Amino acid sequence: MKMPSIALLAGGLGTRLGDAAAGRPKCLADINGRPFIFYVLERLCKAGITEIVMCTGHRSEQFEKLLGDGKQFGQKIVYSDDGPNPLGTGGAVRKALPLMGRQFMVQYGDTLLDLDYASMWSRFQEAGKPVMMSVYRNNNRLDSSNVVFEHGQVKEYNKKNRHLRMKYIDYGAMVFSADMLDRYPANMNFDLADLLSELASDGQIAGIEVHEAFYEIGNPASLERARNWLSQNGT
Repeated sequence: MKMPSIALLAGGLGTRLGDAAAGRPKCLADINGRPFIFYVLERLCKAGITEIVMCTGHRSEQFEKLLGDGKQFGQKIVYSDDGPNPLGTGGAVRKALPLMGRQFMVQYGDTLLDLDYASMWSRFQEAGKPVMMSVYRNNNRLDSSNVVFEHGQVKEYNKKNRHLRMKYIDYGAMVFSADMLDRYPANMNFDLADLLSELASDGQIAGIEVHEAFYEIGNPASLERARNWLSQNGT
């Protein structure tokens, strides 16, 4: 089964990471002597995902210098740069549409996932919804839960107004039909979370539950957790 291309959201500043980022974009932070994005790319390659679109912003030139065309990872990497004005997560994916097919994956570049990507891709095609979101039963452990997930569907998604019925959290990877983003003008700044909240309310998001925790590097505590896990488990 041919896997789709994936947009990696890699525009984070890394301001909370201190010396670990040290003038670099967040997902280039040092983890056990290697940039964090190396672990992400290697895991995607093992899953058969070889077409990568890096959605960059802050110090974007560092990505191209470090990753090049992706041959060192067995992948093809192309770049979509926000330019001088940040576009937000939604605007970044919207700008990258010409570089991808009409169905594609999206993942946060500062998150390492233990995910069966092939299963998610297959389930997306079966579900008949324009979006599929991977979800994890979090119960407010790793972060505040933000998803109501029932019977294979994301019933509610909201990062701003969370409540007790939200037992799940978005895991960090999604599959999209491009039609959901075509409605926005190119170079418009908007948050992907706002679009997902709207689509969930309209019953347009299927879900796939993942049972293993994710590892992200948004702050020093989570970075240390990711570092310890990678020390024990490698990629």
